[in-house]
Amino acid sequence: MIANPRIYSDANPIIELAKWAKRTHDPLREPDLLMMEKLLKAANNEDISLFTSSISVAECVAAGDDYGDDIQEFFIGVLTSGRMFKLVQDSIFVTEQARDL
Repeated sequence: MIANPRIYSDANPIIELAKWAKRTHDPLREPDLLMMEKLLKAANNEDISLFTSSISVAECVAAGDDYGDDIQEFFIGVLTSGRMFKLVQDSIFVTEQARDL
């Protein structure tokens, strides 16, 4: 049996997806966002495995200047539902450095 492709994403494309949903995104990023949307659908269908750092949960707090409830719900749904992204735990050293930023 062949394992599904595994892909890692940092927080930036996820934040851009939230901006895209609100139509506050950079139009030049649309090809990238369309690809990310396809990756999310593939992960939701279990055709691929998407990973991101648990730190991404802390980084994804706003879409530009928008901290609204709908943005928070978007991030929670994408990052912590377990259906699209699998969270990868960082080492204590990385976590402490991120905290100190």
